Amino acid sequence: DILATLFALLLAACHAKKAGPALAELDVPRANEPVKVDGELDEPSWKASTRRVFVGAGGREGRPYSDIRFMWSAGTLHVALYASDHDIVTAHVPADGPVWRGDAFHVVFSRGATSYGFDVDPGCTITDGKREGEGAWSYAWQSGARAACDTDGTVDHPGDNDEEWVVEMNVPLAALGLEGKPGERVEVS
Repeated sequence: DILATLFALLLAACHAKKAGPALAELDVPRANEPVKVDGELDEPSWKASTRRVFVGAGGREGRPYSDIRFMWSAGTLHVALYASDHDIVTAHVPADGPVWRGDAFHVVFSRGATSYGFDVDPGCTITDGKREGEGAWSYAWQSGARAACDTDGTVDHPGDNDEEWVVEMNVPLAALGLEGKPGERVEVS
């Protein structure tokens, strides 16, 4: 069914992109019900979503365990990020600030020479940026992405053995230069 797959994600590791890795094509399924952005991945569609485990430079599964999931619905790419984390730390910066100074996910979508970057931390602070080619990131660009997070542990309390954190994020397809048509493709790293 052509409506079952909106587009494919071409998955590549950031560090290997310059070397020209083989890209894995992932079909992204459509959500079977409305998705509530609440940091809880309890909708049945998340079980059927496309899931990939983060890997390190040698192709081995990252430690601690982390994964990313994708599905879509009308006008929206749903992204879920999961991190096992024994010490959850945030950078305490505003939106579009350097969230990567603490724990954060960094996801880049690319179409042609245009890249769209999303950094999000356990407190759901989003830093989104856009760049053309190898130019500088423009953090003036706003994607309209919304996120909700859930943490199991006490954020910013070192040594207390936290467990995990989850980001559930909705990204408007239009923000990625997509129209929501069957067969569209975007690269993600």
